[in-house]
This record gives sequence, C-alpha cells and structure tokens, in this order.
Amino acid sequence: MKHLGAPALSTQMKVPAIFVCTLAVCALMSSCAVTHIEGSGLPGDWALSFAGGTCKELHTYRADGTGTHRSSDEVIQTSFNLELVERGVYIMRGVVTASNGKNDCTGSPTAVGSKFESVIQFTKDGSFYSCRTLDTMSCSGTGRRIKS
Repeated sequence: MKHLGAPALSTQMKVPAIFVCTLAVCALMSSCAVTHIEGSGLPGDWALSFAGGTCKELHTYRADGTGTHRSSDEVIQTSFNLELVERGVYIMRGVVTASNGKNDCTGSPTAVGSKFESVIQFTKDGSFYSCRTLDTMSCSGTGRRIKS
C-alpha cells in the first residue's frame, strides 16, 4: 500500500528546513536577541556624528536594554535589544518609549511608539559604525565613546 502522507525530507532538505524553523521560532519568541547587552560593549555614553551633518547626538545605552538619546532639542527614551550577527556586529531593534516632543537634528520630533533598527559594527579602536544594513556602504554615522 502506498503512503499518502508528506514525502520524507532528504538530507539536503533537512538542514534548510531546520534553519527556516529556527528563524521562525526566533521571530515568534524574540529569543534570538542578545540577553547580555553588557557583554556587547555598548552600554555607556556615546557621541554620534552623521555623514554630511553638523548636528551631533548623545546616546546613552544601559545594560537593561533602555537608552536615552539627545538630538538637537529632542530627548527620547528607548527600549532596545541586540541580536548578535557575528563578533562585533549587532542588529539593534527598538522603540521610542518617551519623548519631550521637541525637534531632533532632522528638524522634527520623533513620535512615541516609533520603531527603529540599525546595524552596529564595532571597530578596532572601540568606536562603532551605525548602518542601515550589514553592508558597510550603508553606514551613515559613527559612535565614539565618551569617557566619564
């Protein structure tokens, strides 16, 4: 009698199927985010400067996944997580949790609830590039640690 169920996966198909299932679980449970932000090297105060701009920002990242960002007259509070891509490279995803409603360096305020995502790529000198994608050609800013 012929089996009418789903065909068995070949060995070549099992690895991609496991990979896809792992990604789906990570997306549903947010369990792939780095839970130890402290070990990433990010917590602390950072001065960010952006290509082609004269306005600088001050970002404070805390090990509990919260941050304060100052941009021109605007001050926002954020909640974020980091996903390790490879050593020294993280995807940061977050949301704005509070704002003073004033204009940022772009000339407008950032709304509470706004989501953000960027790629943080640490350099050998301890600074980092802020990029839109993993491709370093998309980097628009540089973060330099402010010594306390």
